[in-house]
Amino acid sequence: MKICILGSSGVVGYGIKKNLSRHQITSLNSKFYNFKNKSYKIEKINKKIDLFVHAGGVFDEEVKKNKSLALRRASENTIQLLNKLLKLECKYFVYISSLRIYDEKDNFLKENQTPIILNDFYKLCHYITERIFINFCKNYKKTYLILRPGAVYGFSEKKINRKNLIPYSFPNELIKSKSITLKSSGQQFRNFCSNDDIGKLVSKWISSKKKKSLITNMRGNDTLKVIDFAKLCSKIFRKISKKKCKIIINSKSTKKFKKLNIHQFYKIKTTNRVEKFIIDYIKLLYLKKN
Repeated sequence: MKICILGSSGVVGYGIKKNLSRHQITSLNSKFYNFKNKSYKIEKINKKIDLFVHAGGVFDEEVKKNKSLALRRASENTIQLLNKLLKLECKYFVYISSLRIYDEKDNFLKENQTPIILNDFYKLCHYITERIFINFCKNYKKTYLILRPGAVYGFSEKKINRKNLIPYSFPNELIKSKSITLKSSGQQFRNFCSNDDIGKLVSKWISSKKKKSLITNMRGNDTLKVIDFAKLCSKIFRKISKKKCKIIINSKSTKKFKKLNIHQFYKIKTTNRVEKFIIDYIKLLYLKKN
């Protein structure tokens, strides 16, 4: 199968690319989008494609920099891209969205049931792109997979660009200052999902003989409070570096949160654990510094 992956060098895209290595892959990285001209370089896609994977959705830093441009990339630029793929006879479409589109107050996340509250531009952008994929595929009788993961971890093809995300920011902060500073009480739960497991799920869907259009959450093996994840990172750092470290909590909130329960419509057997990744990542950071 001829597959095109947008965002193939990022953490999520790389996890998918590794699991689809038996296929003929066309890789597109962040340079495929021309931020100056505010459009995708669609002329670079000029060969027939069977399946398209969009693993390069709008990210937090992009929204903070310019909300309107982020919204444009998520909406009209996405439509232009899909129309180009239609001309190349693409039949199957995959979009990697986010669990963050659900209401933060809900602890049970179920597809097509849990409320989606679009109270920030990041959520809005991902939800709009989801709907564009769904409506496009319905209009042209194509098949889609919308996948919603939580806190994704894993290594990328080259360097990790989004180091402000929890799986990376906590270890990096420990290496830099021997401490982790929490902006909140740390009582919120996060589900940690590996990019490899995401790749396995996408691969399973692609390999199925009768692919059906669907929306599914992605549940990793580890659901932890933010404070507990910080403690895990600190424990691993102390063991590797033999140095003391501390966790600083700036919030005085005593609010409690119910454990996050994630329904997953399309299931696979997940094998990865976030602790193993943190060990490998801190070892890598520590060796680089020393």
